[in-house]
Amino acid sequence: MTDADGLLASAVLYGATLLLIAVGTWISRDVVRKPAALLAIATAAFGSLLLIRHAPAGAEWQPLAWVPPEPKAGPAMRLSFPLRQRSLTDGADDSAGRGGRLEPRAPGRGGAAEEEDQSGPASSGGGGGGSGSGRGGFLASLLMPSGPRKLVAGDVVKDCPFCPEIVIVPGGRFLMGAAETDAEATAAEKPARKVSVWPGFAIGRYEVTIGEYTHFAKATGRAMPSCDGNPAPNFNTENFNTDERLPLTCVSWRDAAAYAGWLVRVTGRPYRLPSAAEWEYAARAANAPANAGADAHPQQVAAGPVRVESTPANAWSIHGMRGNLAEIVADCWQVSLAVPMPDLEQGCSTRMLKDGGWSEPSRWQRPAARRPVEASVATPTQGFRIVRDQR
Repeated sequence: MTDADGLLASAVLYGATLLLIAVGTWISRDVVRKPAALLAIATAAFGSLLLIRHAPAGAEWQPLAWVPPEPKAGPAMRLSFPLRQRSLTDGADDSAGRGGRLEPRAPGRGGAAEEEDQSGPASSGGGGGGSGSGRGGFLASLLMPSGPRKLVAGDVVKDCPFCPEIVIVPGGRFLMGAAETDAEATAAEKPARKVSVWPGFAIGRYEVTIGEYTHFAKATGRAMPSCDGNPAPNFNTENFNTDERLPLTCVSWRDAAAYAGWLVRVTGRPYRLPSAAEWEYAARAANAPANAGADAHPQQVAAGPVRVESTPANAWSIHGMRGNLAEIVADCWQVSLAVPMPDLEQGCSTRMLKDGGWSEPSRWQRPAARRPVEASVATPTQGFRIVRDQR
């Protein structure tokens, strides 16, 4: 069948469809209306199929895809989709257009992400392609969803080259604090209470590293952290202060809050320190009991902190929630969980630590454990990680 014959047949079938619709409308008997309706559907479908297979000459079907206009000035931006990452060795694949961040590139320079986009279903048959690929692209554009997929728990995102990797944590409910039967718990961990976390958030995959904090210090002219005026000591390697993948230590709450504020300014994203409830929820991965004890894979007393990727990960791919460093959170200190949770924006001189450091007893490495710390105090066993709101 030629294209002309196909168009003529399509017109005849559409005419038959209209006639059957008219018959079914004017004749009220079901014995006539039901067959007329079924035949109308069949002729319309067959006519549409012929029209797709025999497009008018010079007017081949093209994929339905919106192409944004080229910017008038400034570097082009490439939006890459988030990818569930399993190890740092996946970096080469993650950079192929799916790292979850906006990256500036020089105009005219193509990358792996652009090549993948151009070869995808939404682009097949575009431009001067043949009619076969054009028809495939048209159908695919109708059937396949467009845009980035929804983030799920465990997805890893990085907002800039020097930003910490963050892990998506879904909203939910959990029992915060320790059970009455937990012999290692302090009074500050009781009574256990139900807490709702909504709508979810993204938390640092690792504790903030020396390398990540160094970018901040250089950009702002801030001095690197020190303990009592002395640089961070040499714990387990002569290269401690130059190993960028070791967690930052000798950092105070004020240092940590300043770093989070700087990330807000350079990325435009709502970074901050985690609350104690968010930290515990992420550490438990929403499924550990309230009396989870120190035997659930704590770090043994060590000679010093280890590289952040060397620490165990939980069910949400978050590392270092059981040892390595005690971590600073945003909360003001509470003597008991019976006291209403404070406003994180209020000022106070005594803040809170979660988790236990590399040289501390394992009792502090329980998810419920919490201790006070002065906002200006820095020790060799404490560090921090950041949180980004989901908005």
